[in-house]
Amino acid sequence: AAGETEIFLDVQQAYETLANPKRRALYDATLSPQKKINLPYELKFIYSRPNMVHLDEPQMLYVIVDLEAPAEARRTPAPPLNVCLVLDKSTSMKGEKMDMVKSAANQILRNLRPQDILSVVTFSDRAEVIIPAAYHQDRLRLESRIQMIQPSGATEIYQGLEAGVKEVMRSMDSKRINHLILLTDGHTYGDEQQCLALASKIAERGIGISAMGIGQEWNDIFLDILATRTGGSSAFISEPKDIKRLLLEKFNALAQTYADDVTLEFAPLDGVELSYAFRLQPDPAPIMIDEAPLHLGSILQDGATRVIFEYIIEPKAVKSDVVALLEGTLKVLIASLPSPVPAFRMKLQR
Repeated sequence: AAGETEIFLDVQQAYETLANPKRRALYDATLSPQKKINLPYELKFIYSRPNMVHLDEPQMLYVIVDLEAPAEARRTPAPPLNVCLVLDKSTSMKGEKMDMVKSAANQILRNLRPQDILSVVTFSDRAEVIIPAAYHQDRLRLESRIQMIQPSGATEIYQGLEAGVKEVMRSMDSKRINHLILLTDGHTYGDEQQCLALASKIAERGIGISAMGIGQEWNDIFLDILATRTGGSSAFISEPKDIKRLLLEKFNALAQTYADDVTLEFAPLDGVELSYAFRLQPDPAPIMIDEAPLHLGSILQDGATRVIFEYIIEPKAVKSDVVALLEGTLKVLIASLPSPVPAFRMKLQR
């Protein structure tokens, strides 16, 4: 429909304004003066239209929420890591896939900072802790453990996730980035709901999951849901030769995290429906909107976190001078700060 096309173009223009520093500065200059909010992060909203119209039919509105680390945060060390690599070692991983996984895991070991904690778990139809969660000094010995991994068995992701969570929990610390990186090349059988329930449980503790699927046989929908329940993301690795690069990129991004977890909690408003939410960057991914709170993801030191919300607004909501879209609480976990960040009362309206 013509109206939907117009809204899409408005959203595209809003995103281009955010992405271009000069256009963004010009836009900011047109805004009416607002009370300065003292937050340890920068927060801005871009709307697809300046106001709503009195109509007898539903209207759509898009809002981009933009979060960034302050400039001074880009010059300070990122928080230490507590990361577990959860690696599929089923029979289908034999050959080049496993060779590349081993090479990437060993490179991650070499890249660890002294304050970082790493663990490595492998799984097929059972899990094995290859490297327990600890500070690691004797890295040559640990590299030899990784080199001895031999593919065998079927794929049961829950076995690996459960063992990985136990390792992360051993060194769980609010001053660290607590995260699992799951890498698999196949479908898991019969344990999907267990995996999703575990993801929801650890999300409450501030533990994230990033999922990486290799080749054509992995269950992309399942891994998407699994990761987004924790504010993480999933990625597709089409060729074995790309495994090392993408796994290292993911690990390096964790090492540049400013805020580990951004969540948004709100109650439904009469006549206003949040129909869709999507993280534009970093790591583009859908946001689960049927579970509370919404996990928007992390904020990196050197880039913005941008989430777009799609609203359907019924005629009954457009009766007064102001339409309230969202009234909720934004919580941001910043491990590098000495005290917790106060929750921010977030309000979207037109």
